[in-house]
Amino acid sequence: MVGYRKKIVTNNLKNAFPEKTDQEIARIRNRFYRNFCDWLVESIKGHSMRASDLMKRVKVTGGMEIIHDMIAQKKSIISMNAHFFNWEWLCIMTKYYPKEYQLLTVYQPAKNIEFSDVQNRLRGRFGCITIPMARTLTAIAHNYQKNIMAIHYFFADQSPPSNNPFWTTFLNQETSFFLGSEKIASKYDYGVVYLDMYKPRRGHYEVSFKLISDNAKETKQYEITHAYVKLLEEHIQKHPENWLWSHRRWKRKRPEDIPLT
Repeated sequence: MVGYRKKIVTNNLKNAFPEKTDQEIARIRNRFYRNFCDWLVESIKGHSMRASDLMKRVKVTGGMEIIHDMIAQKKSIISMNAHFFNWEWLCIMTKYYPKEYQLLTVYQPAKNIEFSDVQNRLRGRFGCITIPMARTLTAIAHNYQKNIMAIHYFFADQSPPSNNPFWTTFLNQETSFFLGSEKIASKYDYGVVYLDMYKPRRGHYEVSFKLISDNAKETKQYEITHAYVKLLEEHIQKHPENWLWSHRRWKRKRPEDIPLT
C-alpha cells in the first residue's frame, strides 16, 4: 500500500507543512501509510468484532458531559467529525449514547457501490443509520417534524462542490468547506460539537468532544464553520499521521469572485 496515491500524499504534506524537511515529510508519510493499512485491516475485522471488544478499543476520554448537557435539554446534536483513523469504528459510539437518540451518519456514496455497501454494513452493525448526502435534508426535516432526537455525524473535512461560497486558509492553503452543518444547526437550533479522535497505540482509539455551539441560532454566519476549521487544523498539526492525506482535498481552486473569510 506504500505506493497508493504516493504523489498526492507527498504533495499534500509538503503544501500543508512547508517548514518541514524532506526527511520529516517522509517520516509523516510512512506513519500515515502504516495507519492506513491498520485502517483497512481494522475495518474488515470490525464486521466480526463483538461490541464489548470494540468498546475496549474505542474509549471516550473527555467531553461526554457536553453531550449529556445537550441531551438533558432535549437537543439534537451535530457532531462535526473528520477522517481520522479509525473513523469507521465510530459506529460503536451508539453504545455511549442514550437509546432514545438515533445515531445518523451522513456519507458521500463511493463510485464503487459494492464498497459503499460493505462500509454501510459495518456502520450499521450497532444501530447507526447511514444517510446518503443527497437525502440529508429530507431525513433531518422528517426527524424534526416527528420530534425524533438524534446525533448526526458530519464528516466535514471533505471537498465540497465548486460553487461553495466559504473559503478560508487551512494548512497554509486556500480551502473550501461544507456549510451544511452550520446551516442545519442554525435552522433547527441543534447543539454542535467537534469530535476529536486520537490513536494512542495500534488498534486503540480515544474520542473526546469539544463544544462549538449550544445556541446555534444566535451564531454569526460562518462562526460554526470557522470554529470547526480551527479545531481540525490544531489536531492535524499535533497528529499529522492520523489524517487521510490520500484524499484529493485541494483539487479545486478558489474562484476569483469569492473572497477568503
